[in-house]
Amino acid sequence: MQNIREMTSRNESIQNLLAPDALNLPERPKVASIEVKEGIDSIGEEALRVFVVLEESETDEMRRWKNVAPIHRIIHQKLLSHGIRLWPYVRFVKESERVS
Repeated sequence: MQNIREMTSRNESIQNLLAPDALNLPERPKVASIEVKEGIDSIGEEALRVFVVLEESETDEMRRWKNVAPIHRIIHQKLLSHGIRLWPYVRFVKESERVS
């Protein structure tokens, strides 16, 4: 088990790695921000919760899987290319839908 300092450092590194400006994202749907939280999934494995926050102006059509799948793939590939094997549970939301 990692100590708090190691976990915080790793989380910050992953957050920086997945900053929208650091990724080659498609123009649409427009990503406002990406938030990453480490946690434990339903089977007890360490995992990442990735919240891709889309611009409020994005339509429901732009939130369909065919449009967000490339973003999901880019995130997963970026993590793998940096040796991060934690599974990313990616959720696409608008700022107004976020829960504190």
